[in-house]
Amino acid sequence: MPNYYEISPTDDTLTLRDGKASASFTVRYVGNRTVEARAQPVALKGANDAWLEVESPATREMEPNQTQNFKVSVKAPPGTPTGDYALRLDMVSVDNTDEEYDQGPTVSFKVEESKEPEPEPIGFPWWLVVVIAVVLVLAIGGGTWYALSGDGTDGEEEEEEDDEATLAIDASGWSGDYRGRLDGRNASLRIQANEAGDNLRLIQRDLDRNATTNGEVSFSGGDNAHIITGPFGDSNERLILHRHDRDLISMLGKWRGVSFGRVFARGGFDRSGGRNFDDDRWKAYWQGKFEGHTDGLESRLSATIGGNTVNLVLSVDNPDGGSTTYVGTRNMNPGSDPTRMHVLEGARLESLEGNETLTIKELLVHTWGSNYVTGIAEMPDGTEVGQIFIREKDVPAPGRFELIPIQPEIRMHRINPGN
Repeated sequence: MPNYYEISPTDDTLTLRDGKASASFTVRYVGNRTVEARAQPVALKGANDAWLEVESPATREMEPNQTQNFKVSVKAPPGTPTGDYALRLDMVSVDNTDEEYDQGPTVSFKVEESKEPEPEPIGFPWWLVVVIAVVLVLAIGGGTWYALSGDGTDGEEEEEEDDEATLAIDASGWSGDYRGRLDGRNASLRIQANEAGDNLRLIQRDLDRNATTNGEVSFSGGDNAHIITGPFGDSNERLILHRHDRDLISMLGKWRGVSFGRVFARGGFDRSGGRNFDDDRWKAYWQGKFEGHTDGLESRLSATIGGNTVNLVLSVDNPDGGSTTYVGTRNMNPGSDPTRMHVLEGARLESLEGNETLTIKELLVHTWGSNYVTGIAEMPDGTEVGQIFIREKDVPAPGRFELIPIQPEIRMHRINPGN
């Protein structure tokens, strides 16, 4: 029996035409207060969430005993294996995702092998004889002109489009499904870019708590457009699209005034142990060595504690070989706000040569049994970049993590428990 939402599909089975169909649902809210209700499609039996989309608006105001209709579009892409798939529609109250939600019945659909239309038989193309004759005449005339006038070119070849320009203005490269950690809990993230590549829709699921957060952000282009300031959900503050490592996404969020970290990869991260730290043991968060990426460049981070000061050593590989090492400190006073001790802001690191300054705008060590560190740095040229680190395997740590290598493009270091 539903607790808050009665969800009834119009049909139990869908018929796809050219891989497309729509599922209609009637939803009645049976709670006792006015809420913002969100419809969330869920892929089942091997279907992909990317095939499903609720027709706007997916979030609506609903009063007690009010009924509204929702429609879910299904688009199975070309090349989808033939077989039986399914979906369902879930409903959740935006302001109470942990308790006020219900799952709808299963709706089945079948993907069949697409058949290309057979070409119609045609006779001999007599018109082609005429075309060939014309081409020959033009070729002879053109060859004579070429011999008299030269090749007509200046020897320059057309330059290929610079991929960096595409990175700066188009966010479509981040579309897809990611798996990761939400401050130590299992989570998933789906990013859907519009056709123009200037708007992103995000669907984040806390898999341990069965809660979903939706949001949309604009992608304006430019050097720092890959770092987006929210909110675009109920708690997110910063979304970091790693420009040179598009398999990686990190977020810096805040919930009830407390900052926390999120980290996602296309292949996903798996936790294989860990324990939590108390607020008054904040020093244990930072102590250790970490390895990861600074905007796609291999990096190593070392943090030591002296009193209430965090000493940082950051080494970043250079694209043309070698590396640059930056050092600096940041004072942290646990007496002011113990819940903020896992967040480090405004640390200025100087290169060993003394000619460059890198600023840690925000660096956050993940709590709740996680060994991740994520953040935003301002490079010496003023560009803001994302950072992701994981605790090194040879350093004692609260837990061990490893990357699930589903796609070869994921280049984070793998950490094997027990090694």
